[in-house]
Amino acid sequence: MARNVQFPSGRTPSSGWHFDAVGLLAVIGESSMTLHVPALASSWLCLLPHLIPAPQAMLKPCRPTRLPPVPAIVVGVHSGTRVDELNFYAELIHQVDGLQPFEFHEFNITRRFDSASPFFSHERRSPILPMSCALTVGLIIWACLIHDGVAIISLAILSLASLLVGLAMWYQPQLSIRPTDAVVPNGDIVLRTRNGAFVVVHCSDEIARELYIGTEEARYIVGEKAFKLVMAAGTVALMIGVVLLGNCSWTMQAAIGTAYLLLNGAYWFVALLPQTWIWDTSAYHVSEATPPILRLAHVQGIDGINPSYTRTLWYAIQSTKETSWISISGASPKTAAWEEWKKLAYSNRNNLDWDAVNEKDRLMREFKENEEHQYGGEHGFTAANNAPDNVPNRQVTW
Repeated sequence: MARNVQFPSGRTPSSGWHFDAVGLLAVIGESSMTLHVPALASSWLCLLPHLIPAPQAMLKPCRPTRLPPVPAIVVGVHSGTRVDELNFYAELIHQVDGLQPFEFHEFNITRRFDSASPFFSHERRSPILPMSCALTVGLIIWACLIHDGVAIISLAILSLASLLVGLAMWYQPQLSIRPTDAVVPNGDIVLRTRNGAFVVVHCSDEIARELYIGTEEARYIVGEKAFKLVMAAGTVALMIGVVLLGNCSWTMQAAIGTAYLLLNGAYWFVALLPQTWIWDTSAYHVSEATPPILRLAHVQGIDGINPSYTRTLWYAIQSTKETSWISISGASPKTAAWEEWKKLAYSNRNNLDWDAVNEKDRLMREFKENEEHQYGGEHGFTAANNAPDNVPNRQVTW
């Protein structure tokens, strides 16, 4: 039976290999390309004429005004400002999506130099766009050598489509800045995730406004009307280029198909890398300031004490030396027992030996017993629990 198994051989139309569907390879890989759009569009290298897998991932009817945030509660320790999401650039630094329940971190962040838009694309670290441009030029030269006019025109039009789409989506990050020199409180920030992890950031008000409190915006190089015209031209060029791919010679169809396979693999590989390898955050100096004894707040200690929300909250109080932000961020229930616990926590903010968890449990028992004695049974106290407020669902902007 194995002797009857046959494979195509040669290039003849009847029995050889066919690459008529090579045009499909030009539009496959949209899921991985979508992840690269913010980085690609922020780099001037997107203007290089090159083949790009699934360019329709960048063909948007409208452009997003900002990069996608992640769900988290952000509160100013001294300012009292609250934001119910973490900006994209701040997420690059802290990676709160990967924090374990009840994990705790403390950071010091300062500026390395003055810049209103300190973040750049991956042109310094990823050679994919230059390599794609070089690969495209090589394919055009090959097509010229074998006198394949259709391949030359097809590659040129597809390269033009990527240039037009890149021009339409090209933007520069614009961070919020303080327009005046008025005296403002310190910019220390507390981040709280839905799973009970806390991150304390010690920084100036300028940095807090840029990364956490303010809203970063995408300042596009091309205006809105020009965007629609350029995007329409890019769409037409893409369709024409894909149609012409099916009329190239056998050799160029095989070469272009191989090129798209390589490019798809390269973009898939880069998508697996950490975001910090793609984006340049060198404008900020970030140093870990978490005390060694607190770095394992999310794991069980050798003393057998299990991690808990109350203990991690207490670590955040020790770091900030304040408790006013707790109510603002919704980090604790609004009950008499918790209010009393916060007063005691503030009084003991410099006492590292204070047992915050047992003290909270004691207050809970006392207030519950007093309430049951007063009302003759369970009352409103038992309706409160230790869970923090809900964080809104993830908002997708790209």
